[in-house]
Amino acid sequence: MGEISIRRAAASDFDFFYSIKCDADNIYWSGHTSPPSRENLVGFFSSGIQNPDIHTKRTIFIVEEQPNNNRVGYLYFDPVKGGSAEISIAIMQEFSGRGYGRQAVRTLCDMAFGLGFNKITAMVREDNLRSQRMFRHAGFETTGLFTFQFIDNLNKEVKMLEFKKVRQV
Repeated sequence: MGEISIRRAAASDFDFFYSIKCDADNIYWSGHTSPPSRENLVGFFSSGIQNPDIHTKRTIFIVEEQPNNNRVGYLYFDPVKGGSAEISIAIMQEFSGRGYGRQAVRTLCDMAFGLGFNKITAMVREDNLRSQRMFRHAGFETTGLFTFQFIDNLNKEVKMLEFKKVRQV
């Protein structure tokens, strides 16, 4: 298993971010039926990189393979009330199965806990067993809570399971 690092996304990462959002695996698991509009994604990406304070709104991070800083994925970090945050992750198909997702999630959680966050959650599709396994290996547990979300590419509602990791005091 290789090593990874994470860093805040920069404007120069947009083409990479767009390419991963257009990846067939990413399109499927995010529930879309086609790649996103490049124009629409620019504003979304820009707001996620111009945030000076991780405590106030979504921050996008880039996952890089070390030692060559090869970009392999991204993370979203969304603060919510009460010292909690929700995260989501995507790793490029060609780098899947190498433990990069688990390392990236652990690294982001350690950073967030160091900044005063107490709980990190993730919503995972019930049929996404690979992501469920990754979050468990990263130290998350299921809460028993769930929501239903309409998934366009399946044309039906799918159960989204909540996973959480709590700061150890």
